Amino acid sequence: MADKALGWQLTVQLAQGGALRIYNVAIAEEHEAVEAVKRTLDSAERAVVKVKSELTERVFRALRLRPGDVMSGGRRKQSPDASVRQTRSSGPKPNG
Repeated sequence: MADKALGWQLTVQLAQGGALRIYNVAIAEEHEAVEAVKRTLDSAERAVVKVKSELTERVFRALRLRPGDVMSGGRRKQSPDASVRQTRSSGPKPNG
């Protein structure tokens, strides 16, 4: 196993309640991964962010993550912070 983490899987519970959200974050430093997820949330949202687990290389590759990616489920999130690489999810767009 590598000495340095590839990334983290985090859970987010919004203040309004509802289902937990799972984020896969390709940032090696745990506290930076938590901050990257917080930056993707709307400023009005108050959330509790907890580390669920370290990402394994198998999950990292299966999700096709690249350093700096923040994914909610299978969708990459865009962060207003330039230090987090912004990507667009490929695939069909929902109608609406």
